[in-house]
Amino acid sequence: MKRLLGLLAILMLVLVGCGAKTDAPAKEPAAVTPPVAQAPAPIEKKWVVTNTWEGNGSKTTENFEVTENTRVNWECDKGYFNITLQDEGGTPQDILVSTDDGGKKDTTYLHEKHGQYSLDVGSSAKWKITVEKQQ
Repeated sequence: MKRLLGLLAILMLVLVGCGAKTDAPAKEPAAVTPPVAQAPAPIEKKWVVTNTWEGNGSKTTENFEVTENTRVNWECDKGYFNITLQDEGGTPQDILVSTDDGGKKDTTYLHEKHGQYSLDVGSSAKWKITVEKQQ
């Protein structure tokens, strides 16, 4: 009988040792998110005046460079007013402005290929023209 009690005691110890764990399950490590690199802010291009002409009546300007980001700002008093874009050789390429009543101002964007151009201005009134490039 002592032997039976001894075996039961050993069996109890083995069962207790093999029983289920009471510890909480291990937690998974928290995901680490690497810092997100911010893209640098785009550099804002500004319009810069490269040429200015003023007059009263007709005039042909000296040559100036046209790039993909070139515009012509113009204003005129009452009267007829027109601006023709000419290539380096003086051949008309585009009529930028043509108005009979004047007293206006506006901006015209140039879409010609890169190169040297001039403006042929025809007017019966006072006018002002500026050429700007985006830089």
